[in-house]
Amino acid sequence: MVTNLGEYPWSSFNATAGAAIVPELLSTDWILKQFGDHRESAQAEYRRFILAGIREESPWKELKGQVLMGGKKVLEKLIPYLKQKSALKEIRLSIGICIARIK
Repeated sequence: MVTNLGEYPWSSFNATAGAAIVPELLSTDWILKQFGDHRESAQAEYRRFILAGIREESPWKELKGQVLMGGKKVLEKLIPYLKQKSALKEIRLSIGICIARIK
């Protein structure tokens, strides 16, 4: 386990954050665009966002039915949509479990 995110060799953090050269196989433009229109300020905002999240409790503890995250209201809105769209048996099963847990 590493103590600094930038030390993990398989992470895209350094390249996305502007601390390393972006490898040819990695696209960082879309994610950086979510943080701003100018690359340097977007990289700074990305670093701030990621590092702030490290101090937070893991969101995986709130995972519902192994596929969804969100409060009861969010899940109630998503489930009907997912019921229509799910073509795989495993997804339908997970949605069923999720519905049962909400009720």
